[in-house]
Amino acid sequence: MVQRQGVLAGAAPSRAVTPPKEEVPWRAVLVPFVVSRIFSDALLCVMARVRGRDVILGGFRRWDGRWYSWIAAHGYDAIPHAQHHQTPWPFFPLLPAAMRGVSGFGVSIPVAGVLVNHIAFFVALVGIQRIAARHTSARGASIAVWVTALGPFAFVFSMVYPSALFLAASVWAFVFVEDDRDLAAGAAAAIAVLARPNGLIVVVVLVFVVRHEWRRIVRVAGPAAVGFLAWMAYNGARTGDVTRFLDAKRAWREVDVGALLRHPTTNPTFHLVVAGVAFGLVYAARRAIPRSWTWFTGLYLAPSLLLGIVGMGRYATDTFPPMVSAGVLLAHRTRRTITTILVALAAAQVICAFFYIARPSVI
Repeated sequence: MVQRQGVLAGAAPSRAVTPPKEEVPWRAVLVPFVVSRIFSDALLCVMARVRGRDVILGGFRRWDGRWYSWIAAHGYDAIPHAQHHQTPWPFFPLLPAAMRGVSGFGVSIPVAGVLVNHIAFFVALVGIQRIAARHTSARGASIAVWVTALGPFAFVFSMVYPSALFLAASVWAFVFVEDDRDLAAGAAAAIAVLARPNGLIVVVVLVFVVRHEWRRIVRVAGPAAVGFLAWMAYNGARTGDVTRFLDAKRAWREVDVGALLRHPTTNPTFHLVVAGVAFGLVYAARRAIPRSWTWFTGLYLAPSLLLGIVGMGRYATDTFPPMVSAGVLLAHRTRRTITTILVALAAAQVICAFFYIARPSVI
C-alpha cells in the first residue's frame, strides 16, 4: 500500500506518491461489472414484469427516470414552470444531455440512459478499485468493488438515474487530486456537480484537500464553478429565477428528520438505516483512509436529514468511501465470511428491488 501523508490532521496526504507505471485496473473489475449488471438488470426486468409493466418503462425508467427521459426528449420548457406543481427543473442537466446525445445513434432515449449508466458504472468501478488499492490490500480493493456492485441499491446504477455518473465522477475526482492532476480533478468534480446538485460537496471537500494552495484550489474548483454558474444562468434566462432548480423542489412532498420522528414510516426509516450503516463503515475505517473521505460522506448525506430522507439509501450507495471502507474492514476476514456478506448484499438487493420496483405500495 502506498504511504501518504495527511491533508487534514491525522489523514493520508492529498499529494499522492503514485507508484511508477500504475495502470488503470479495468481487468480487475470486469467480472464484478458483468456479473452484477446481469444480476441487477435481470432483477429490474423481473420486477417490472411482476408489476405488470413494460421492462424499460416499468423497471429501468422507474421513479425520476421518467423526468430525465422527458427532459432528454423535450427539454426543460415543455412543462410550464409553476410554484406548486412538479416540473423538470430540480433535475440537473448532465444525464439528459448524455441521453439525448447517445440517442442520436439510433436508440430510444430511455435505452440511451441505460447504456450511459452502464458505461459510467464500469468507469466508477475502475476508479474504486484504483483508489482502494492505494489505501488497503489488493484483496480489500477487490472486496470494495464487489460490495459496490452488489449493494442493496446497486440496481439503481442500471436505471435512468444519475447515480452511476455521480459515483464515477466523484471517485475519479479524488483519484486525480491524489495524483496532483488538479485540472482533471476539477473536470471530474464539474461532472459530479452537473449530474446532481449535491455534487457541490465534492468541490467543497476537494478545496479542503488542497487548502492553502490557491492555484490548486482554482484548478479543482474552477470548472465546477463555471458549470454551476452556467446552470444558474440558464435557470434565470428560462424562468426568471436563477435558483429555480432549488425552489422547484417545494412541489415535492419530502420527509425530513422531524417529520420522521413525529410519524415513523418504513420507507424513510430504511433509507436512514442504510445511510447510517454507510457512515458507520467510514467511521470504523477512519484510521486507514483519508480524513477528507469521512467529511465527504458526512457532508453528502447530512443535508437529506432536512431536505428529504427518502433517497439517503441511494446516496449512501453512490458514494465511494463506504465501499472502500468495507474493503478495508473485510480484507483480513475469511473467504467464507466475505462470501456470506456478498450473498447477503445480493439478497438485500432482491428485497429492495421487490419493494421499490414491483410492490412500492407496500412501503
